[in-house]
Amino acid sequence: MVEGWHAPALVSAGPEPWTEDQLTTYLRTGFSSAHGAAAGPMTAVSAQLAAVPETDVRAIAVYLASLKPDAATSDRATTAAPEDPTATAIFDGACGACHAAPASNPPLERSAALRAPTAGNAAEVILHGLPWREGHAGPYMPGFAASLTDAQAAGVLALLRGRSGNPPWPDVDSAVRAARQEGGGT
Repeated sequence: MVEGWHAPALVSAGPEPWTEDQLTTYLRTGFSSAHGAAAGPMTAVSAQLAAVPETDVRAIAVYLASLKPDAATSDRATTAAPEDPTATAIFDGACGACHAAPASNPPLERSAALRAPTAGNAAEVILHGLPWREGHAGPYMPGFAASLTDAQAAGVLALLRGRSGNPPWPDVDSAVRAARQEGGGT
């Protein structure tokens, strides 16, 4: 945990192992089409690394890629739970323009926030978004704290977690309440 955010290891296999090119791009921009967008404290890291010579960032990426596990292990669920039609309608209306397949880049099921052991990171992103960084390449997403109730945000989180093929999170409602009280740590 870093500043209230679950910080997944960059060398974890995830749904797909990182390549050196993906890591270099992610470290400099905060975005990887294969792995997702940086949020929370990682946003500041990618903002700082954007100003570092690419050769230096590539050296970091080469090192990190050398630490990756040999084989991906998965504890993903094999069957998907039925989707809540209300959460699906909210997702389609609020998020679908950017995140509906095939337009979604990266596909949300690859998001580290959706693979995290708790719903905290994903709740922060849904409620508070990813800030626009003037002059920097990288992800942007508006927050929906003003337009979604806690129950609606929790429903969207459960929907996305299910679509990612992962088992349900425990206590999504508490994660949403905590994220709303935090007021956005991105």
